[in-house]
Amino acid sequence: MWGEFKKLRKGMKQINSRVDRVILYHTKVTSTPSSGQNTETYNCSSLHEYWVEYNFGIGGNKPTSKYTKAERRLHKHRLCLRMKLKNAVKHLWNHTPAPIACERLEEVYNFDGRKSACLREIGKEMKKTPVLPKYFLKYPINN
Repeated sequence: MWGEFKKLRKGMKQINSRVDRVILYHTKVTSTPSSGQNTETYNCSSLHEYWVEYNFGIGGNKPTSKYTKAERRLHKHRLCLRMKLKNAVKHLWNHTPAPIACERLEEVYNFDGRKSACLREIGKEMKKTPVLPKYFLKYPINN
């Protein structure tokens, strides 16, 4: 009997340590967002959908521009790439409407299913001294 009791105590000790670990790591997580809206990111198939998701949200989801700091942190791996597109479109706003700018960016930077590669290339081009040189080579500004 003593051996069985010792095994049970050891098993209970392991279970308690697992439960304590779960409680320690998940004390501040809430199951629903504070705003009551869904904060999932949409699987977009074009750059214009990314832009619409940023401003208005898609499929009942909250717009990514309205995310709180905690919500942005949850999706930072996706939002970091999408912010490169947002910055490029905002740069082109002065002379090109957003839907046309998105279509042109898709064409110039080869948005052909490799979404992250296209967005990374746009981000690299935004850092160059003449901003977006490939874009302006194909679509020069006529003043």
